[in-house]
Amino acid sequence: MTTRAATPKLAVALVAAVLLITVVPVLASAAPSGDDCSKIRAAVATDTLVLDAAQSVSGPTTEINQRRKVDADALRACAPGPTPTPTVTTTPTGAPSPTPGPTSPPGAFPGPDNTGVPDGTALTTYTGPCMITAVNTVIDAKIVNCDLEIRTTGVQVRRSRINGTIATPDGSAFSFTLTDSNVDGSPNGPRQVTGVGADNFTMLRTEVVGGNRGVHCRRNCEVRDSWVHGTEITSNWHASAVRASQSSRIIHNTLACDTQPTPQDGGCSADLTMYGDFEPVQDVLAQDNLFVANPTGNAFCAYGGSSAGKPFSGQASGVRFINNTFQRGSNGKCGAFAPIDSFDPGRPGNVWSGNVWDNGGVVPPT
Repeated sequence: MTTRAATPKLAVALVAAVLLITVVPVLASAAPSGDDCSKIRAAVATDTLVLDAAQSVSGPTTEINQRRKVDADALRACAPGPTPTPTVTTTPTGAPSPTPGPTSPPGAFPGPDNTGVPDGTALTTYTGPCMITAVNTVIDAKIVNCDLEIRTTGVQVRRSRINGTIATPDGSAFSFTLTDSNVDGSPNGPRQVTGVGADNFTMLRTEVVGGNRGVHCRRNCEVRDSWVHGTEITSNWHASAVRASQSSRIIHNTLACDTQPTPQDGGCSADLTMYGDFEPVQDVLAQDNLFVANPTGNAFCAYGGSSAGKPFSGQASGVRFINNTFQRGSNGKCGAFAPIDSFDPGRPGNVWSGNVWDNGGVVPPT
């Protein structure tokens, strides 16, 4: 009886040992190319399954822990470099073309030194309308002391400080770009508002603070090389740095829902939230981002679009988390409970690949 029970476990351990040997040469490459990275990610995916199987037999061992570290280091060598999964980086339909500008050095996440109004820019007070209706309006090097309502197409706001919000209405065809700017959604104290949203916009190298939500990337938008933090809440408000829903690109940002809970049960949901409240979560790419830990304020650092109990639960598709870095924080989990919740790897087009902890190790999708 004992011999028969032990035989399957021994077989698993032997298969694990063989597969570990086969992936070592692939993971040993220094300065990997795009093709190397494709092989590395495939090998790590296989290796993770093997290690999980081996650990179920022997429990955690020094060899397994060392192997996981090798995998994490190999993945980190490929981030933020080329990835095997195609990334859509074209301007969203209906949104104006982004303004070229400096990019962050490889491996540098957005922050105070590479987002916001460039040093040396002379700003003057904006005296135009707060509801923008003229096509292709350009607001450059201004201090805007109101909420900008975008009710036209092709608006460009650049090198400006907005003491208020900027948004298109949900479901509209209006569009704008926001580049090299600062947005304070609640300059006069907490407001239950979103700093930047919601349809057909591109945001580049911009710092967003204030409000209970920094950015709402509802549909057909791109947020890139930006720093979203400084959420503000009161009462029972819930908060997030970014919320995404459909046709959204969240690429190379620092995302932090950094407020703390209130006595009325207000607080952060996550740095990045995706829920099927009003429509299925579809075609969302989260790539090369830094998810900032807040274990005493965030439940999780991200929600993956398949939250139970929502009107469109179970309909998420095309949700891709690729090459992101999660801070462990003081409890080692990024959020209070785990780095990610409600990501369903079984949904069509969903991808979880190359996501790592800031101090080493592969982040699992559960």
